[in-house]
Amino acid sequence: MKTIFLILLTILIILLDWAALHDIIKNNEPNYFGEYSIIILSVLYFAAFMYFWFKRKAKESAP
Repeated sequence: MKTIFLILLTILIILLDWAALHDIIKNNEPNYFGEYSIIILSVLYFAAFMYFWFKRKAKESAP
């Protein structure tokens, strides 16, 4: 259940990033605060995800 939730959350974040980058590239928004906020939050999410994933992998491989 936890794995499915993380997979769905990751897919949702990737789709939101795609939409935000599309708006930034096409100049569709008068204010880009929301788009840049989504991208910054997704970078933080992926950084935390990778940190905990590598931490768990290191714990599993330790003797």
